[in-house]
Amino acid sequence: MLAGWLLPGCGGLSEDAAASVNGVEITKDEVERRIALGRALISSHITSDWEDYFEGVASGAQGTTIPDEFLRQEAVRQLVAEEIDRQELADRGLAVDEAEAAAGEEELIEDYFFGDEQKMEEEFSRWGVTRDDLRSQVLGELYRQAITEAVSTGITVSDDDIRARYEPVADEFVYPEKRQIRQVVSADQGTAQAIAARIDSGENMTVIAREESIDPKTAPQAGRTGLLTREQFPLAVGDMAFSLPLNQLSAPFQSDLGWYLIRVEVINPESNRTLEEVREEFAEAIRLERLDQELSRYDRENREKYTVEYAPGYEPTKITG
Repeated sequence: MLAGWLLPGCGGLSEDAAASVNGVEITKDEVERRIALGRALISSHITSDWEDYFEGVASGAQGTTIPDEFLRQEAVRQLVAEEIDRQELADRGLAVDEAEAAAGEEELIEDYFFGDEQKMEEEFSRWGVTRDDLRSQVLGELYRQAITEAVSTGITVSDDDIRARYEPVADEFVYPEKRQIRQVVSADQGTAQAIAARIDSGENMTVIAREESIDPKTAPQAGRTGLLTREQFPLAVGDMAFSLPLNQLSAPFQSDLGWYLIRVEVINPESNRTLEEVREEFAEAIRLERLDQELSRYDRENREKYTVEYAPGYEPTKITG
C-alpha cells in the first residue's frame, strides 16, 4: 500500500541515514556526494565568465534557481530509485556487467571532460568527490537499463497495431504536387505581350524578370518562386502554373499584381509515404509507448513491494503516477 512507500522518520533509521529501502540505508553522506558529483559534472562545461553564477546555482545560493532542498530531494529520489532497481534485479537473479560499468564511466568522462582524466580529477578534487561516486551513478543508470530490458521482453507490436495507428493519419503522409515557376509581371497587357515576343525571339527571361518585373518579391530572384502547391500561388497563377507543361512559356494573363508571363521550371509530383514506408517508425513509437506503460506499472507495483523510509528533510514533496 502507498503508506508503506512513504514513511517519514519512523524511528527505524540511523542518525546518518537519509532514507532506507526495505531496511537498506542510504546515508546522508551518499546524498551529499551525489549532489557534489552533479556540481562537478556541470562545472566541467562552465566558462570563467559564468563560473560565479553557476557555482551559486550549484550550491543553492540565495537568488539562484536551484535551492539546496531541491537538490537534496532530487539526489534522494535518484538513490532510492537506484536501490529499488538493484534489489529488484537481485530478486530476479539479474546482475549488471562490470565491463558495462567501466565503459559507462569512460563515456561520462568523454562527455563531460572530453576524455581528459586530469581535468576530471581536478574537478572531482574541487568538489570533494571520487571515481567511486562516478561509478555509483553509472551503476544506477545500468540498473535502470537492466530493468527496462527485463520489463520490455513481453512487448510485441503486431501488423494490426501498426495499421490501426497509421490509417487514421494516412492523409498526413500525402504530399501534394509542387511547382516552381519563373515569372515576369507587367503593369499592362501590351507590355506583357511585347516581353513575350522578346522571350520567344531568344532574349533571356531571367534577365528580363530581374530588370523589368514589377513584382517586388520575385524580381530580386530573377522572377523565380520557390516550390509551391497550387493553393500557395495566387488563384489565376496557380491555375496556369498547374496547367502548363515543363519549360513552356504561358500566354500573358491577368492576376493580382498585373499581367503575368510564367514558365514552369520544376515539378515535384504528388507523393505519399505508404504504410510499408512508415512501418518501422510506427512500430518503434508503439513499442516505446508500451515500454513507458510497463515501466510505470513496475514503479506502481514497487510502491507496494518496497518499504521506503525518509529522514526529516529528505522526503519527496509529492508522489505522482
